[in-house]
Amino acid sequence: MSDIQILKRLFADYSKKYLKKIGLAFILSVVLAASTSSVAYLLDPAIKQLFIEKNQTLIFVIPFFIVLAFAAKGASLYFAKVIMIGVAEDVRKDIQNDLLDTIIKSDTQFMDENHSGNFIANLTNDVNMVINLVSNAILNLFKDSLTLIGLLSVMFYQNWKLSLIAIVMIPLASYAAKSLGKRMSKIINLQMKEASLLNSYLLEIFKNHKLIKIFQREKDEKVKANRYLNNLKEFNKKINIVFVRASPIMEVFTGVMIAILIFISAKLVTKNELEVSNFFSFLAAMMLAYQPVRSLATLNISIKQGITGAKKVLPIIDTKNEIKDKDGATELLFKEGNIKFKNVVFNYKDKDRTILKSINLDIPAKKNVCIGWA
Repeated sequence: MSDIQILKRLFADYSKKYLKKIGLAFILSVVLAASTSSVAYLLDPAIKQLFIEKNQTLIFVIPFFIVLAFAAKGASLYFAKVIMIGVAEDVRKDIQNDLLDTIIKSDTQFMDENHSGNFIANLTNDVNMVINLVSNAILNLFKDSLTLIGLLSVMFYQNWKLSLIAIVMIPLASYAAKSLGKRMSKIINLQMKEASLLNSYLLEIFKNHKLIKIFQREKDEKVKANRYLNNLKEFNKKINIVFVRASPIMEVFTGVMIAILIFISAKLVTKNELEVSNFFSFLAAMMLAYQPVRSLATLNISIKQGITGAKKVLPIIDTKNEIKDKDGATELLFKEGNIKFKNVVFNYKDKDRTILKSINLDIPAKKNVCIGWA
């Protein structure tokens, strides 16, 4: 499946049923965006009326609205996150239920071909990545895109020339994040494989602990365990390093942008094309826009992680059993417990290699039977 098909599948099968809650989180994101933008806008009248014109009639009004805006911002963000946390845990349960249902009902051959450690990694690590996509990525997309639109509106309202310069940062940040996302996707695939190997090894340790003691293999197993843990540590370090690599890039972009804006703003103030209050309101809006721009720039990484996890999980859920009951098959009724094999033929996956041919057995109930193999 392509990335778009996976996203559509996750929405149709898991997120769609919680659309009302997601819609409520979207409405709260609108409130968050409006309150954040109003904070930047209120700095214009605050500086102009209180500091430049020294208007004492608004000395309580403007600070009150600033406090109200911050309160609305904090409350809307809190409730939006609480709602999406609930959605994420519901989706986690649904995906894990589907995974376990497939595993429980699967053919024995399917279980033999896949180590149980891989299934544990699917149920934990892979599902966690999908949940991060469903909850954090969706909420960040809502709140950060809306907040950025609101702050850009304030910036253009204050001065369109400065806004055109500041808006250059957005495609530059997106390009940097896209390149990081490709690198992240490769490392995540390797990390997930290593985590599966570690889970498989741990299960073998727990299952064969007595044999390890009997044959005095403790030192050898310790060396092997250290190798698995060290490999996983290195992949986790690479993932986190790639993820934080976006921070210095964004810091450089922001620093250069602020320096350019201060230079141009000084020229505009000198020519009486820009008031000081307009500049500070614009600068506040741009600084507040730093967080959503950075978040949206790295959103691609979270989406890639979620899609990578889904590529591991969904094929297991879609696995179809080869052994099925025939339509209209009668229910087996055990009366005496006689077992009878008549011309039984058996082979594994290789159809050309038959293991058992024409096996005929008649085992009566309540009898012990010993089968010899020559």
